[in-house]
Amino acid sequence: MPAERKTNQSRRLTAAGLIANGAGLTDALLHDDVSRAVLAVLGIGVAAPLGALLFALRFTSLVAATPAPSSQDPAKSAPGSAGATH
Repeated sequence: MPAERKTNQSRRLTAAGLIANGAGLTDALLHDDVSRAVLAVLGIGVAAPLGALLFALRFTSLVAATPAPSSQDPAKSAPGSAGATH
């Protein structure tokens, strides 16, 4: 179990490093670069759960939606058809 935690932590840190690098964090560690990188990492950290929430809300609305009443299949209700119940 501890090895799993370390693996997950290293993946999160790697992702944060990639995001910070993409946001322009350099070795100089200038204030503007660091603040931009922090906002990018935290923004991605907020965007992912927000996207999951929106997906879950849309999914539950689709599952809970009542289907529109469909008209009866004319082939089954036509007299003389194989599906007729006369």
